[in-house]
Amino acid sequence: YAILLRAKTVLTKFVDDSSLSGSVPLPRYNELSINRVSEVNFVLRAIRTIVAAFKTSTPGKIDTDTWNIVIELYDVVTDCIGYGSDRFSVALKLVLKEYTGLLSFKKYAKN
Repeated sequence: YAILLRAKTVLTKFVDDSSLSGSVPLPRYNELSINRVSEVNFVLRAIRTIVAAFKTSTPGKIDTDTWNIVIELYDVVTDCIGYGSDRFSVALKLVLKEYTGLLSFKKYAKN
């Protein structure tokens, strides 16, 4: 659950900062921005892994709070569209594809 909350924070801050930069992209070649893009890519891979695990879990076994944060993350992930590098775009696309099957069924969450 903690990693999901951290993921939400990282992605939200990334989107907020990217939108503040307007048409001027965030600096690409300084160490801070390279680390930041790496962190965002790591977060996207983590979300993808968690969503994939949810899809293979036994229905009703996922804690409702965890389910809710994963669904809330979908909104944050979609906010990332249009920001970042090509590598980032690939990771983003893979996460969104992973969500497709998960959003079709609420059977995964406990009642």
